[in-house]
Amino acid sequence: MTTTASEGLRPLQRAAATGAVVLAGALLAPATSGGQPDEESVVVRSPALAYRCDTTSATHTAEVRVTWSVPGPVRAGEPVRQTDPTLTVTLDRSGVADLAARGASAVKGTADFTIRTELGGQDDAGERDRVAWRRFVVPSTSLPEDGPLELTAAGTGAPLTPAVPGELVFRGGELALLLAWDEEGAHDEAPGTGGGEHPDGGSDDGADGGSDGADGGSDGDVEPPPGTTAGSRPPGTGGGGGATRGAEEDTPVLVLECVPAPEADTTIGALTVGAGATAPGREGAGREDGPPSEDGARLPLDTEGPATGADAPGECDDFGDAQMGWCARLGGYTNVEALDAAAKVEPGIVNLAVPNITPCGDGSEWYWFCQTVTARLDHDGERRLPPTRNTFHAFGFMPTSVTVELTQVGDLEIAVRSQVIAPYDGSVVARASLSLRLDDVTVNGTPLDVGDDCRTRTPLDVSLTADYPGDYTPDQGGFLDGFLDIPPFSGCGTEEDLDPLMTNLVSGERYYVKMTQGRICDIRRNLDCPPEVPELQR
Repeated sequence: MTTTASEGLRPLQRAAATGAVVLAGALLAPATSGGQPDEESVVVRSPALAYRCDTTSATHTAEVRVTWSVPGPVRAGEPVRQTDPTLTVTLDRSGVADLAARGASAVKGTADFTIRTELGGQDDAGERDRVAWRRFVVPSTSLPEDGPLELTAAGTGAPLTPAVPGELVFRGGELALLLAWDEEGAHDEAPGTGGGEHPDGGSDDGADGGSDGADGGSDGDVEPPPGTTAGSRPPGTGGGGGATRGAEEDTPVLVLECVPAPEADTTIGALTVGAGATAPGREGAGREDGPPSEDGARLPLDTEGPATGADAPGECDDFGDAQMGWCARLGGYTNVEALDAAAKVEPGIVNLAVPNITPCGDGSEWYWFCQTVTARLDHDGERRLPPTRNTFHAFGFMPTSVTVELTQVGDLEIAVRSQVIAPYDGSVVARASLSLRLDDVTVNGTPLDVGDDCRTRTPLDVSLTADYPGDYTPDQGGFLDGFLDIPPFSGCGTEEDLDPLMTNLVSGERYYVKMTQGRICDIRRNLDCPPEVPELQR
């Protein structure tokens, strides 16, 4: 019996995050050889890794193999790109029977694979991080009459820059497969592909998706669905609009969420990194916010700083019953036109209850998936961001200092809408209701007693947007921006009515706001904790 697109997916736990079904690869050399830095190139063929794959109704087993080549020599501080990366997944007989029972005779789709890195060779244990490569495509593959199903996904690698000399070890992480098929089980191109060639004979490049020309690539690279163009929108305009064209609600889809089998060895390989002229030294080295790779994944910079497995801060609260419980640090700036300045809000903890991403169910094409993340601020046990001291020049000349505090008074939700095939476009909309309070005000060095309840008369209705995945994903963070109105103030002043003064100084319409979130801490698994402190963007 044929089923429709109703399987759950946890994309936010991957570096690819929320709905974009992607593939991660890594810069490897076989563990037995060590991948010496003076080798000109190394062909990587990982051992078979045992995985357990869950659907909403069954559990299957699979073997995973990763292959690519690494140009050498490999030195610290120098970027290296993988060549011809591929992922081979062999699904067991029960998985094949599951697909056949759903009416499939050939499947096609996309893959997501995360690799954990451990950078050692120093005095302490080294840093762990995640590496992800996007837009890998599983070409249409017929189900075997008997035996397991072998699926090969291919895509384009991205640079990885080891930070220090030593042994860089890679281990298999989460795997997600989204497999689709036609009602008749026709053997055709992968979902979202053009299935053909350009008039000049070249293949579609699929907006950086699919094969980069390597052997073993897909038989048709992914290209944007009709009416969309990758990278065509300015930031913040949203990518989900207009996605209700020509619904294909009957397209059957199966999502398999896979993790390494219990007690299985997840070691893929290790790479020996030689010394480089630009490699940072140990003395005085501290981890700043690492630059993202092309796909947004954070790369290892050094062996100090926050380490995976450290305790989550006490303010991190797994408050919901959603599939995932995370926390992150969030802060930003708001322009205050009356003061001709930007008010800063120091990063504080935001807790995230993250459900599985599921088909949008709104008449969109089958490849549009949606989820709504519920969020709660927490600072010292209250739903607020840290009070932040700001200094301005009121009326253009008078030094004025004030402590600004934002408190959550209503729901805070992050709605994510994304494609699970190339070009992986999507949009994010975050909505919140906040109260703004002013405290500890000084004007020209003289304290101004505004009292303890000088706040906006009504809550601030905040709506911020981002392009997915370019600007923001809930797991990797990024920025969201938009405009807000700051209402008039009330309750200001103990000896005299200071409401008009505070209103004139601060209130106004369409103030630009830009909030930045760091990478998450997985509270339940105590992974990637404590959460990253983001570098705030203006």
